[in-house]
Amino acid sequence: MVLAYCVYIFILVYSVGFAWLTLHCKQLRNYKIWRWDVLIPVLLVSLLMGFRYQVGTDWGTYLSYYIDIRDFGMTSQEVVDSTMEPLYLLLNISLASLHLPYQLFFTVIMFLHLILLYKSFDRYTFLLPWGLFFYVVTIFTTSLNIQRQTLSVCIFFFSLRYILDGKFIKYACCILVASLFHYSAIVLFPVYFLRLNGLRFLDNRLVQLLLYIVSFFLFSYALTWILAFVLQYVTNAKYLGNLQALGNWNMDVSSGLGILATHLIDILLIFFSKDLARNYKDCGFKVLFRIFLLGVCLSNVFGIDVFLSRIPFAMESLRFLMLAFLLHYFFVMKKREWTYVLGGGVLFLYLGMFLMSIYNGHSGSAPFQFA
Repeated sequence: MVLAYCVYIFILVYSVGFAWLTLHCKQLRNYKIWRWDVLIPVLLVSLLMGFRYQVGTDWGTYLSYYIDIRDFGMTSQEVVDSTMEPLYLLLNISLASLHLPYQLFFTVIMFLHLILLYKSFDRYTFLLPWGLFFYVVTIFTTSLNIQRQTLSVCIFFFSLRYILDGKFIKYACCILVASLFHYSAIVLFPVYFLRLNGLRFLDNRLVQLLLYIVSFFLFSYALTWILAFVLQYVTNAKYLGNLQALGNWNMDVSSGLGILATHLIDILLIFFSKDLARNYKDCGFKVLFRIFLLGVCLSNVFGIDVFLSRIPFAMESLRFLMLAFLLHYFFVMKKREWTYVLGGGVLFLYLGMFLMSIYNGHSGSAPFQFA
């Protein structure tokens, strides 16, 4: 357990500190993501996570899948019959054909994940230290377990620029690629249309709060509709096999206090959404917040169901970016005593939940050991 704390705290301090130092020294709001001052922390964290051993609930499954391909290969028929997403399968086959050790396989996966994450900050690089802090404390340990979906989600993060620019073809291409890493990304195609001016009513804080509250009571209705849709349109055997568990298999979650704190933070974000939209208009905050709001409302609808929770995961995961905007507003834009207190409370709250998630071995993140 001590090693787990050392590794994760090092990743948090090193990645956030490196980003802050780079921005502070350059005195720039924008810089190229491909610079070595970004690649160095990405490479180091990728190697650390690549050489982990039995860390992540599904680590063993990913390992055995890669080892089987590397040692025994795959016939063309096995490729055709595979229920694994095509691009993730292709990535496995490509790396296995080079006979790379599994440590380098996990390193490559983590590198792709992190470089896409960093590239998603192109439009708001001034948020990078805040964004990395909240990404590490909210999503990073989960990403060790769901690495296919994490790759898909980070492609979605990257594609947000095309929503803000109104470039549907480029956005659709990104989501198509994302869905070939994890099929759940298919539901992200309609997200593009949240940029339309006709949806400005979603920017009203009372409407946002009403939707947030009502969403808690819609699970049974949503489940009936989803079952009907899946039976009619989904043909993948793997996902059809999961139908029996819909609504009956709940994932492990943090304590009740952690869940309550998350909901309170969501309400805090709703309360300040108007101020944030005004101060970060050039960053497209309104559209980004609409996407996040849809994600958290769907997350409320689906509760903690293992499979249904995958649907809004990408949109809900934008919480880390919304928190980055909020803390930047508190500490850099507003600079009032009460914002320092409130912002500090948010930081310590998430840091505390992060440390508790490691203690509880969330998503198999602890105990930690190296290969």
